[in-house]
Amino acid sequence: LRDTQLAVAGALERRIGGPSVPMEARESSNRRNLYLFQRRGNPPSMQGLFDGPNEASESCPQRHVSTTPLHALFLLNNEFALRCAIVLAQRVESLAGPDRERQIDLLFREVLSRPATEAERLALHKFLDEESAKRSSGSVAPNAPTPLQMLCHVLMSLSELSSLE
Repeated sequence: LRDTQLAVAGALERRIGGPSVPMEARESSNRRNLYLFQRRGNPPSMQGLFDGPNEASESCPQRHVSTTPLHALFLLNNEFALRCAIVLAQRVESLAGPDRERQIDLLFREVLSRPATEAERLALHKFLDEESAKRSSGSVAPNAPTPLQMLCHVLMSLSELSSLE
């Protein structure tokens, strides 16, 4: 999931080989999870939440897949996920400019590998309009994520993203 978030944001470091990344540097690293140093008896806490094996000694030939509210809550409150969403929003703005229709098209293609349905387009335009109005009225903190960053964060937290093969 972490690798997917980095890849979708366009921030995944694709260099092969090299030393492992210490766990304490995990959040600042853009290396694949494969390069994160892990101790056998101390797997990342996120691993258990997202149906990973409990320990390095446990076999996991096929991952059991579940979808729970905890997944969405974790991702929506996770700083790493928000940072990836901000990077994605910056990339979308640089490629699509201020045109919301182009932004939505690009987001759906990059994040979900499909076009948005008409119902999704209407909902997203409404969301972006409402959030932009809140921002313009001053009812949102100036350092709060932008409407596009919020949208990227939500799309990157969908279970549809993690189920893409």
